[in-house]
Amino acid sequence: MNWTGPGLWTDTVFDYLNETYHVQWPTLTKLDHTRLIGDVYILPITGFQPSAFDMGARGPNHPEARIAHFFHG
Repeated sequence: MNWTGPGLWTDTVFDYLNETYHVQWPTLTKLDHTRLIGDVYILPITGFQPSAFDMGARGPNHPEARIAHFFHG
């Protein structure tokens, strides 16, 4: 069981968005811009990890770059 970590966080936030706003998973995949749904601000890969070029990020100087996330694991 996943008790902690990013997987549990993602599942919990998605469950909230789905139950409250009827958001489906495809709505949140492969975003190329930030998105506000209710009180949740969804970042594209560039916003959350701008240097993940192998995942389609556009670099730390791109206007969508908001934070640098250094999670490993």
